[in-house]
Amino acid sequence: MRFNTQVGLYEVSKKGDGQGGRIENKSLYKSIYCNLSLLSLEKQIQVFGVANHESLNLTTMDIIDIDNFYVLIEGKYYKPMHKPKKIKNKTYVTLDRLDHAD
Repeated sequence: MRFNTQVGLYEVSKKGDGQGGRIENKSLYKSIYCNLSLLSLEKQIQVFGVANHESLNLTTMDIIDIDNFYVLIEGKYYKPMHKPKKIKNKTYVTLDRLDHAD
């Protein structure tokens, strides 16, 4: 398994805008090297009901120790579908594409 894709982890904090709404503030937390793979078609149908959804599996040897974050991959933002799972020395996260966070 090659960890040859560099992605950026962005910490997301939500702040009130003073008018009853909220603003998402994204700041770069760190850059990590990872291995990306597409979510299998069977899993996409099981989770979303359709097979054309943009979802990725991210595997890294770095520690992801923030709770609320986005991942920037090739100019597109992705959000985690669950908390990062640490198994032995690797961290696994399933990511879902965000359309509104560009």
